[in-house]
Amino acid sequence: MEAFILLTLSCNFDCKHCFLPDDLRKRKVSMSIDEFSVVLDKVEEIKKMVNEPEMLLILSGGEPLILGAKKLETYLKVIRSRFGENVRINVNTNLFFYNDRFGKIFQEYNVEVDASYDPYDVRFSDSKTEQRWKRNFHRVVETGVDVKIALTLTRRALKFDLLEFAREMGTAQYMMSHFCPIGSGWKNKDNLYVTKKEVAFYIMGLLYFQDLLKPLSIHPWKDLPHSYHQARIGSGVVDCWGPCYNCFAFTPGGGVYLSGFCYSSSPLGNIYSDTIAEILASDERISFMQWKLTRPECLECEHHFFCRGGCFSLAKVEEDKSTCPGLKPLMDFLSTGIIPGDIKGEFLEFLRNSTWMGKYLW
Repeated sequence: MEAFILLTLSCNFDCKHCFLPDDLRKRKVSMSIDEFSVVLDKVEEIKKMVNEPEMLLILSGGEPLILGAKKLETYLKVIRSRFGENVRINVNTNLFFYNDRFGKIFQEYNVEVDASYDPYDVRFSDSKTEQRWKRNFHRVVETGVDVKIALTLTRRALKFDLLEFAREMGTAQYMMSHFCPIGSGWKNKDNLYVTKKEVAFYIMGLLYFQDLLKPLSIHPWKDLPHSYHQARIGSGVVDCWGPCYNCFAFTPGGGVYLSGFCYSSSPLGNIYSDTIAEILASDERISFMQWKLTRPECLECEHHFFCRGGCFSLAKVEEDKSTCPGLKPLMDFLSTGIIPGDIKGEFLEFLRNSTWMGKYLW
């Protein structure tokens, strides 16, 4: 189970691709410690009801570091006093408020950090702002914090020189996430959106040329190991293509959403007015589960055990209806390690002309 807890809805940026629904983005509110404890109560209750053995707590926003180190440490103390070391804690941040005090806290409470980096003209308004982010990231690395760079796959990122950037930043840890054209992102869909086929080809390229990328540890979609394509996977799923109906986002004020807000901008319910049973049986969650579990073309697919019907945020965008929302070319590659013959030429042409990899391969 994944609990995505929005400690605050305040942020110092107004990103073109922010996933938060507009009505939430307008609220400059934060979650009190008392409310945070109530949310953890509900998280435990949900975990028992959905019978998930493991749990990941993601502290996000808005921008969580805007709350300051003292308050963030209070949240972390509550988690560790309740769960001990039995849960993973991840903090999503844009790093602009990072200082050494945060570094000490992250180490003390065994916190993983995903540092969101979205290349210039997607998030950063000018080169000085981007340089500030890079300076702060170097400070994180120097303090020994477990940190990944979370790179969002937008139109800009397809030509992003990852190897050159990795050398500059001095880290081998990267997480790739697809661009979900939701929230304010819909307004910029034509300029930022990456098609399903491009996402598939991009990830295949990263994995196919792993010898070239040997210094890097790349995790497309959170916990997908880059070695998955070496053999067919008999169990487990890719995070964003798996049981995401058991991933929940909690906002200040008690709203509960499907994590990532990918299916609906409407809440599943509210922890103060609805029981957990009512939230789990909400129309939004049930309709999402039905969408993932009843698509005939998905149920008949050999990869259904792996992607569970595909990612809704990719499928909801209007494009070629024959394109598998679960990105079948990528699934074929992950299960065999071989580029399917019917797309090999198209795949290599994509690498040559559309991505930074062409610079190193040809």
